[in-house]
Amino acid sequence: MEAIAAHSDLVDNVPQQAGAMKAAFHPLLEAREAEINSFQTKRFTFGPSERHSLDVYFPKTSDSSSAPILFFVYGGGYAEGAKVLPPPYHLIHKNVGAFFANQGLVTVISDYRLVPHIKFPDPSADIRDAFAFVHEHIDDINAGVHIKGDIDRVFFMGHSAGAAIISTMMLLPGFVPDDLRKRIQGLVLLGGAYHFRAGPPPPPVAAYYENEEGWRRNEPLALLEKASKELVRNLPPILVLVSENEPRGIAPMSHAFSKTLGEKQGAEVPVLTMKGHNHTSVAFSLFSGVGEDWAHEVVGWVKHQGQTHGQLRSKV
Repeated sequence: MEAIAAHSDLVDNVPQQAGAMKAAFHPLLEAREAEINSFQTKRFTFGPSERHSLDVYFPKTSDSSSAPILFFVYGGGYAEGAKVLPPPYHLIHKNVGAFFANQGLVTVISDYRLVPHIKFPDPSADIRDAFAFVHEHIDDINAGVHIKGDIDRVFFMGHSAGAAIISTMMLLPGFVPDDLRKRIQGLVLLGGAYHFRAGPPPPPVAAYYENEEGWRRNEPLALLEKASKELVRNLPPILVLVSENEPRGIAPMSHAFSKTLGEKQGAEVPVLTMKGHNHTSVAFSLFSGVGEDWAHEVVGWVKHQGQTHGQLRSKV
């Protein structure tokens, strides 16, 4: 974690920080490139554009013949990002898919459309449509693999803009059809930007929401505040995490979101801390052997939620 500490001066400069973290962690990933690439992976297209594409990573071993499905939604301020970054950083986000597959989860990483070609809520629609595709084509996805994805045990994990994308997806009334929604067993939100009440969002985010009225009305916290009792009651369990060294404002946003969620659900929703990390290191470090404790905790939570759902399903 020395590389993270060495760039503590970039805590509030996310673009420069991201560049420094890629440069720091990618050599560690390259040292394990053969292992990262050893996981069985399939690629599918689920829509008309080149951004409608997803990769599926499969575990090599598991305690059973099926495993929970984890969708990972990367960040990038709605303006950049890819399920696999271009060279010289070609192992990001392959490292994420391989890490969670190595922990026994069938892992899906989907692209989504970006600014300037989108407006609210297009990225959430793309992720929903990726889920719908996986649901509809689960037999094709599972064909020829040893550990099959269980479409009744689906989890979503989003980082930064990805956290806002999946929370928006779940908080817009009627946005996710009931037949899909009931299969989502948990959400993991990492360092999301849930409101912009302390100041306007960065230009790409402002463009995504179109104008101030748009972000005031449609930011995730606003959607949560006006969500019906029924919608909130039917939300899956939610795990909220922040890095120890987030940019100014991100941690307060997460606490505000968790506090409101807890008040509406009638139970505290804690915010957990990813020790030693900054905003961008959490994903880039996976499969490097450094700074992975938070991800192991998430895997344990996912497996517990999945087992609980499986036990309930067996009694029906």
